[in-house]
Amino acid sequence: MKKNVVKRIVTLVLTAALISGCGQSGGGSGVTATDEMAEKDMVSEQQEETAGEEGTSSRLTEEEVTFTFGISENAALPISEDMPAWDEAARITGVRIQPVIIPSSEYTTKMSALYASDELPDFFYVNPQFVPLQEMVDDEALLDLTDLVEQYAPHIQSDFENIPDYARTKIDNKIYTLGIIRRDTNQQPGTVGMIRGDLLEKNNLPMPTTWEELRDTLATLHDLYPDMIPYAARGQNRLIGVDYLSVTRSIGADYNMYRDENNVWHLGRIEDRYRDFLSFMSGLYADGILDSEYLTKTLSNLQEECSAGKVMFFYENPTFVSDINKNLAVTDPDAYFTMVPLLENQYGETANYRARDHKFTMYGVSANCENPELLVKFLDWAYSEEGAINYGWGVEGDSFEYDENGEPQWTQKTLDKYVNADNAFYKLQSDYGLNTDIFAPSWLYTIYDPFLGDGWNQKAVYDFYKEQDDDFISVPVDPPFTIEQSERLTEIKQSITDYGNTTINQIIMGIEPIEKFDDMVEYFKQNGALEMEQIYNDAEKAYQETNG
Repeated sequence: MKKNVVKRIVTLVLTAALISGCGQSGGGSGVTATDEMAEKDMVSEQQEETAGEEGTSSRLTEEEVTFTFGISENAALPISEDMPAWDEAARITGVRIQPVIIPSSEYTTKMSALYASDELPDFFYVNPQFVPLQEMVDDEALLDLTDLVEQYAPHIQSDFENIPDYARTKIDNKIYTLGIIRRDTNQQPGTVGMIRGDLLEKNNLPMPTTWEELRDTLATLHDLYPDMIPYAARGQNRLIGVDYLSVTRSIGADYNMYRDENNVWHLGRIEDRYRDFLSFMSGLYADGILDSEYLTKTLSNLQEECSAGKVMFFYENPTFVSDINKNLAVTDPDAYFTMVPLLENQYGETANYRARDHKFTMYGVSANCENPELLVKFLDWAYSEEGAINYGWGVEGDSFEYDENGEPQWTQKTLDKYVNADNAFYKLQSDYGLNTDIFAPSWLYTIYDPFLGDGWNQKAVYDFYKEQDDDFISVPVDPPFTIEQSERLTEIKQSITDYGNTTINQIIMGIEPIEKFDDMVEYFKQNGALEMEQIYNDAEKAYQETNG
């Protein structure tokens, strides 16, 4: 991110046409500044300092206009109407966001009520749990942004043209939702293995390179330390594959729908590889290696056990390790967890799902917004490099400044205030209104770096696995479905999931023999599993014909 873009923020002359805002009804949209001269005085000094050589301006409207924004609030990240990054955006563009703040635990319920009463905010976080996207489109509640994007939003248009799989979020080949787009390096490898490195050293054991070697290593350590849990896990999602970022793919199987190299979709749970996965896991469980309480264990339970020195190995989000190691060192200064290189599975593969580069379908615009042209122009600015800096770094000269290379860096004042604080980066985000959990259509990962702490932080994990980057697979993005397809998929998933997960866990725990897998697959097929594959592949074919 270079300063030459930001230098062109505003000019001495406000060249944008006066655009009236959304109407006064519907939650406060369309608020206009009452003191035009005061606003001009406020921005004039900055205009003189930052006017660019090209004579262009980021100002979109002469008088300030406000749009309401439905936002889910994380309890750890309080949101207010007085956040410097949002104020700065209003100063630069003339557009102010007024948050409609809803606690995350209530977002589905309250947004459903707003939807039912036709009082949606001007734009909002889209959560298909409160209303399916296709239903919102059919009800004409979501604005079709296609023409507006083509006319007013070159950054957004470019993203749809150049980012793989982004077009999969379209409905009937039209744009109804916008994603959060990462603008720098993806430093998230997903979930990976972590092992007690001190135990390997103490017992002259090499770092495992395959899943079979890991099993043997954990069995050896289990004999030496019988009171420890060799392989700890929290819940079924991160073990049996409900979550794409579970251990399942690394061992060689899939639980969910996945797309092969020929763009053909398969349901992993009905394939022989999943049987092999269950055989491996049931063997670990029978040998006392896999945590006997995995099904009821929470993340908090797992972190506490790891920090107390009770766990040898776990497969999880690697950013947990820094805090775990700090706590572990209190009771045993020599104890530490370290990363395990991606392990080769029984098929000779080394593979792992990673978090997607981008978070698609996050923002939607209400069809009731009375000035969608201005809102789309503002959103396009938010997707620009300038917008990314604003919502990633905050206010120049306050929270950040540019170094000699023209790159943004946190100011010393910011570092002094936040680096040593508890939940430092959460607090900074909340205070300034930064990053994706608040509002940042253009996502910058590097803003985290000074706040990650020592040891196995996200950057260190990224560097550790950099040589294996080709072995990480992005979580697949579904093709667009019709409303009929979506409804049928929901029915099928409901009919097979509870029975399937119960049976899967019973096989792992030895309550049912591995042969029960065949009965489960037959049940799946009788209850729509093959139809599910067909729906996915029909939707994929339609998508490829339109976008191929």
